Amino acid sequence: MGRNTAEGIEFFIDSSTTENSLVEIVHNPRLIQTDLPVCASEGYLKSAAKTYGWFVSPEFILPFYTLNRAFTRHMIFTSGPVKNTPATTIQQEKAFLTDVVARCRRMAVDVISQPKTTALFTTYPDGAICIPWGCYQVDLLKSEDELFSRLHASRRRVIRKAEREGVCIFRGPEHINACHRLIVRTLERQGRPGIPHAQLAAYQEHLPLNVSFYLACHNRADHACAVLVHDSETAFYIHGGSCTTPHHGAASLLHWTAMRDMKCRGLKTYNFVGGRIRPVKGSKQEFIQLFKSRFGTTFTSGYLWKYPLSPWKHSLYRTYNRFKGLARGKYHYEDIIDNEIRTGSMEKSTLINNALRT
Repeated sequence: MGRNTAEGIEFFIDSSTTENSLVEIVHNPRLIQTDLPVCASEGYLKSAAKTYGWFVSPEFILPFYTLNRAFTRHMIFTSGPVKNTPATTIQQEKAFLTDVVARCRRMAVDVISQPKTTALFTTYPDGAICIPWGCYQVDLLKSEDELFSRLHASRRRVIRKAEREGVCIFRGPEHINACHRLIVRTLERQGRPGIPHAQLAAYQEHLPLNVSFYLACHNRADHACAVLVHDSETAFYIHGGSCTTPHHGAASLLHWTAMRDMKCRGLKTYNFVGGRIRPVKGSKQEFIQLFKSRFGTTFTSGYLWKYPLSPWKHSLYRTYNRFKGLARGKYHYEDIIDNEIRTGSMEKSTLINNALRT
């Protein structure tokens, strides 16, 4: 392995595979020639951690950041592989991810954790723990009238009702505090850990032109919010929340307003992000999927995966977290992959194979 830290680049030849494969780890974004989507950008990575970079091959670019949690080192991907060349195959992506895993082993990474839900992979490396995953997207190239007509009838109805009854939509970084309160309260109701206020502030600091905060208010009370990150083509809905009893159409009007705003900016896609293939009937997850699907979206399927490189450390870390939660009297939150495997009635492989046939 050769390394040139002055230029912010590491060069790696993995001789453990059948053919020598070239993997570069780039720490300086100026060395990347391809235009990166916002979730692969330096600003987005900076908002998550101090240590970050990109795995680069002739075909793909994969953004990552690393965190030290307790006694384990975690790597998190924020996007699926970005194509470096227009024509690539699933086999090439799988080979690239296999090389990335091999590189992570030599970086002393203990766990490749579940990626951000903005990441969607078309394949996964052998040995990974994975589930089928997807995203709901709206084509903003359609006319505004066509976009509205494609909304589910019930969605159009509640949007009109919210407008008649005086629900107001506000935009801007001055609403970070209100957004944070709604997001934290929503996560608490779901038994999930909250996000620190500093996380939203970091988006504003490192992505000042690529983050938008939306707030829906009714009768001088905050009812719903959304945080979007966006580039010149796509807006990603990365955080959202609501009060305990929001106005029935507040969230719908908020997203409709955001979709119109992003269309006016010239964006092509509004991405509602994460989508479970088969949520448990009657669950909160099923309700969320239904909400997203009724905005005239199309569903793109793929995978979400993680890889414990040190299984004993991974197991010990999970046990540590479980006891830590019990000691604090809080529910131990499991990631989406573990939750899908635990609550699913089918084995992982069956779940994946069935998803591919739908």
